[in-house]
Amino acid sequence: MQDTPRVLPDGFNVSDNGSGTSPDKILEETLSGLRHFRLFASACRLGIFAQCREPVTADEISSRLGLNPDLAELLLKSLVARQFLTEKDGKFSNTPFSGQYLDPASPYCLQDQITLQMHLAGLWDDLDSILRNGPRMYDPEEWFSELIIPAMAANAKCSILPKTVKAVTVLPEFRTARRLLDIGGGHGLYTIAFCQENPALDGVVFDLPGVLPATKRYIEYYQAGRVSCTPGNFFTDSLGSGFDIVFSSSNPGGRAPALIPKIHEALNPGGIYINKQGNENVLDIPVLNLEWNMWAIKGVKKDKRQYSFSHSVPLADYNRMLGEQGFIVRDVIALDEQSVMTVAQKKSC
Repeated sequence: MQDTPRVLPDGFNVSDNGSGTSPDKILEETLSGLRHFRLFASACRLGIFAQCREPVTADEISSRLGLNPDLAELLLKSLVARQFLTEKDGKFSNTPFSGQYLDPASPYCLQDQITLQMHLAGLWDDLDSILRNGPRMYDPEEWFSELIIPAMAANAKCSILPKTVKAVTVLPEFRTARRLLDIGGGHGLYTIAFCQENPALDGVVFDLPGVLPATKRYIEYYQAGRVSCTPGNFFTDSLGSGFDIVFSSSNPGGRAPALIPKIHEALNPGGIYINKQGNENVLDIPVLNLEWNMWAIKGVKKDKRQYSFSHSVPLADYNRMLGEQGFIVRDVIALDEQSVMTVAQKKSC
């Protein structure tokens, strides 16, 4: 005789005090993250934070942007609940955070970082297809120049760049340095900042030809006349020579042993190599490893762990190899929870 199906699941206890995590709570928490991201993304796309530089009503915003008045008010109140806006006497204004980081008029606006996040969200929307057909493929110069570099520039200015510049400028060799090479420098903001801190320093940003137009826009914006660009591929081309400092930050060559001889050759005797990389101890997160592998760059083979490539080695091994190939590793500095900076000096003889 077939068992009668049970309405209540096995193990259900009517005296349960609710301390366990219920399935509906897990599902609700998952959807909650999506709700808040879509709320935030729409507000950015619509220009809500530009409208809220000065106190404005929901009716005024809906009229200016062509929105449904009732839904616009609910959107604004939701942003208030998330502390992106404030409300007083029926008028909405940016919080200090939003004015600093979300208003397009601010030099520290994170709009380009948000654009990248929206793009990644689109990959997650297409996850079924990606799982069946493989990662979304991109041209390297287009991917970097249009999405990655603007996003990294926006994010760097608001977080890791000031910490890195502070750590570099206290090095005794920094004040006496006259030439700096930034390999895979992308936006060039590190080099621009270094040259602002050392008036006698000239900087060169070395990157792919298709990337450098974006670099030049930042050079022009910051009027960085002592920063120039050199096109090339650091895996196949010479880096040049005669540099007092070689700097590398979060690029595909940062843990590639094959580049160590080129970096050594580029430096003057006694010159320093500064290599900023992600902290491997906190970056091995399964869901982010999946996202890292949902997209690919033509001609670049990535490793399964985020920010790693097939030619990468663990940072400890890379630093050991530096010591074996003519460098003295002087320090490994924790810049924040996610970033570390190796300072290595080329031996004088």
